[in-house]
Amino acid sequence: MTAGTEISRSLAGIAGLLLLAGALVSTVGCRPNEEERVTALYELARSEKLDIEALRKSLSDPSPLVRSTAAALVARTSGNVGLGLLAELVDDPDPGVRASVAASLGKLGDPAAIPTLALLMRDGSLVVRIKAAQALGEIGDPAGVAPLLRALQQPEPKVRQVATEALAQIAAPEAMETLLGLLDDESVMIRSWAARGLGAIGDPRAVPALEAMARRDNRYDQSAARAALERIEAAAGQNKAGGADPRRQP
Repeated sequence: MTAGTEISRSLAGIAGLLLLAGALVSTVGCRPNEEERVTALYELARSEKLDIEALRKSLSDPSPLVRSTAAALVARTSGNVGLGLLAELVDDPDPGVRASVAASLGKLGDPAAIPTLALLMRDGSLVVRIKAAQALGEIGDPAGVAPLLRALQQPEPKVRQVATEALAQIAAPEAMETLLGLLDDESVMIRSWAARGLGAIGDPRAVPALEAMARRDNRYDQSAARAALERIEAAAGQNKAGGADPRRQP
């Protein structure tokens, strides 16, 4: 793979984060010289080697738009470097910046970010909490289960849905009882993700509840439950044959 191809793929991976950064900041329009500083960050993103010091300076810029864009760009760094750069922005006064921090932490994929994301799961901004839950799912470490279980107690349906989706991605056995309870949730999306998570965990003790779900009149419930049952059956077959555990693919 050429260096140019590697850079292109990296840019494609953070393109969504950069768009998110611009969309989530609470200010409207650009202040004097602000557009130039944001443009400089986009140019920085295209470089073969990321200038960490230039990025660090942008993270303390007075403009929320610049800080948010810089926080998105941190996703291109390595874990330890990225965590260090984002640490001071967790308490940023702008929710768009904090949301960008959460999204970048997910892209970094380092379990060391989980305590920070757990803190962001209690943020006053709905968007920040959603991005933090998504990031915990992206990281996929069982240590992220506890804050996600707490998030299910929050009143906003979107937070609960994203938390359930993240639990399905992590597929940790300790979440099984909670996912079983969510099979009866009023939200069809939450029920579907709960079933998917149970299928990913692969524990046959979930079979009776999933079979009951498959007998409902709702076709979405039926589809989700049947898919989960198929995965559990496949997992049981592979375990008998001494094969690999397929549960990490929700």
